[in-house]
Amino acid sequence: MAITGTDQNDTLNGTAFADTINAGAGDDLVNAGDGGDYVLAGDGNDTVYGANGADRLYGGNGNDSLSGGSGNDQLYGEAGDDTLRGGTGNDTLNGGTGMDFADYTDATAGVSVNLSAGTATGGGGTDALSGIDGIHGSTYADTLIGFDGQSTSGSDSYTNVFYGYGGADSLDGAGGDDSLYGGDDNDTVLGGAGNDLVSGDAGNDSVDGGTGNDTVTGGAGNDLVLGGAGADSLEGGAGNDTLTGGADNDVILGGDGADSINTGEGNDTVNGGAGSDTISVTSGGNTVIIGSEDANNSDVDTLYVFRHDIDWSRTVINGESGTIVWLNGATTSFTNIENVEFVRNIPCFIPGTLIETKRGRVAVETLRLGDRVLTRDNGYQAIRWIGRRRLKASDLAAAPHLQPVRIAAGALGEGLPEADMLVSPQHRMLISGARAELLFGEAEVLAAAAHMVGLPGITRVQRDEVTYLHLMFDAHEIIRAEGAWTESFQPGDHTLSGLDAPQREELFQIFPDLGKIARQGRWTSARRSLKAHEVRVLLALKAA
Repeated sequence: MAITGTDQNDTLNGTAFADTINAGAGDDLVNAGDGGDYVLAGDGNDTVYGANGADRLYGGNGNDSLSGGSGNDQLYGEAGDDTLRGGTGNDTLNGGTGMDFADYTDATAGVSVNLSAGTATGGGGTDALSGIDGIHGSTYADTLIGFDGQSTSGSDSYTNVFYGYGGADSLDGAGGDDSLYGGDDNDTVLGGAGNDLVSGDAGNDSVDGGTGNDTVTGGAGNDLVLGGAGADSLEGGAGNDTLTGGADNDVILGGDGADSINTGEGNDTVNGGAGSDTISVTSGGNTVIIGSEDANNSDVDTLYVFRHDIDWSRTVINGESGTIVWLNGATTSFTNIENVEFVRNIPCFIPGTLIETKRGRVAVETLRLGDRVLTRDNGYQAIRWIGRRRLKASDLAAAPHLQPVRIAAGALGEGLPEADMLVSPQHRMLISGARAELLFGEAEVLAAAAHMVGLPGITRVQRDEVTYLHLMFDAHEIIRAEGAWTESFQPGDHTLSGLDAPQREELFQIFPDLGKIARQGRWTSARRSLKAHEVRVLLALKAA
């Protein structure tokens, strides 16, 4: 049946058969009914329902809403900012020009959408997408991936706008300046390249701006908030959040809750917000750190200054304020900080960890000098020195950052490690694969356990006391522990200064030139060691 509207705002109802409907201009409402209908909505902001049957719906000019219903439908938004709902069936959704959305809010299960590939599955069928810039996800666990080039229309400018809504969603903006909202539940949101707006919303979310100058917000819940490369603005929101600035000049706001904040390599500005926060400085940029106060003095903030390749020349501390002057001339200034701790890091194992040796797997605490340990690069190598350091309850209470990190079985990949293992926070694990080579130009890299905390299966644990054991060879080696590849002790100024005096003396007796070699950086690392923000980017990509 042929049905023709006017240039006014019409309501047109089709039959149960295959109709041809030309709505004309105006803001029209079209109920096409059953049958394989052909609808031309025309100019205006139109709403079109296809119902049952294989329908062809054309929005024309204007901001239109097209719903295919059941059947294998074809929806064309054409000009304007359109919303397309394919419904059940294998549908074709073409947004045309403008800011167009594919809407899966009515889906009865999670959907998987890849705009680069132009596909969507799980929404009651398999849809072909083109000219789509944004996605309204379902209330289930969705996977939404953006595009790197122009819009899927091939000619339209692009910006990905994703709404995850309910369910534990995974959102990846890929290229472009994107706006990504996780919605309820525990979401993983990655901005990718471009200047992105990334929000976890409610739930315990992992949000990462990626490259570009991003605005990243955790929202409610205990969130992991990462800036990545670029001058980023990070906000934890409510909850006990972990925030890491990454490279370039970042602005970091912890928000409410007991937050853990890590500055990056740039000139950062940090405000802990309400709650007793922990703020860590790992490099000498021009950093401004602001704690917070409350009426009953229960808001106690702690600043940890980690010693790495550069050192500070002097510090000025006056009450809760002070300035650290670094050797490179940069300064770290802080106010309203109740505790300041200067930290030396040592990579080491926990007793009970099984090490691969010439005589099989042996608990680390039973190893002896001369035992030959399997290395990744040089076969079996003899242990030249074994160190041990016991931290009592009082030590850990004064320096809680030295509590060990648990890496659960399989947290780094299948069988990596084969069983749960505990290591010191700065102990580095080997991460390998094509993504590492793509990002850093090397197929194998080292990542500190502390930089992986918050990722699935990797947590910081609380022990009443802990003993750390160090294994050293004639060179820095990659050895196998609990089936996973990890590092041996690598001497350097910061690791040597963290040892007890008797252990340093013993090391210098075995290696008389060790101090000079360490200062000259000649005890080279067996692999590239990633910075905190690099670790997060790599592992987020591996999980995607």
